[in-house]
Amino acid sequence: TIAGRANLLDTHDLNIGPLGVTGSNSANNIAEEADVILAIGTRLQDFTTGSWTAFSKDAKIICLNAARHDAAKHLSLPIVGDAKLGLNLLSYELDGYKTPSEWIESVVWNDYVEKNTNLKNGPSSYAQAIGVINANCDPRDRIVAAAGGLPAEVTANWRTLGISTVDVEFGFSCMGYEIAG
Repeated sequence: TIAGRANLLDTHDLNIGPLGVTGSNSANNIAEEADVILAIGTRLQDFTTGSWTAFSKDAKIICLNAARHDAAKHLSLPIVGDAKLGLNLLSYELDGYKTPSEWIESVVWNDYVEKNTNLKNGPSSYAQAIGVINANCDPRDRIVAAAGGLPAEVTANWRTLGISTVDVEFGFSCMGYEIAG
């Protein structure tokens, strides 16, 4: 999701890119096929769910969230609690589970980003500017964006080089947020 954009490095085998309206085809295609969705710390709002077009209508949602209201959204099985503790308990219960290899092989997010950020593709775009900046960043550098089209492009095309290095403000749409950041 937008808020969780920097919790998984772009080099991770299971990084399918961001989900939803500002997401990528790779993530949205896999979400559409999923029969069970584990939503962690998300509000399951319209940007993430594509106004509920991103998921199969038959998908079962398990939502781990510290906020009761968000954990119980959209008929999900709610788990109210801390994300880290909850994930540790779920990991214990799922001991030995491996992601099916065909899911890993279907990850094409890096191809999606390469196409969008390639400087040879048409006139200059936000995505291409993001690609140039991203290519010149150190893994410790932090990107901050808010308001307008730029946050959506950062969400869809930024290759996360370091955990917690992306801060995209969308939910409160406060112009000028990035200046303070």
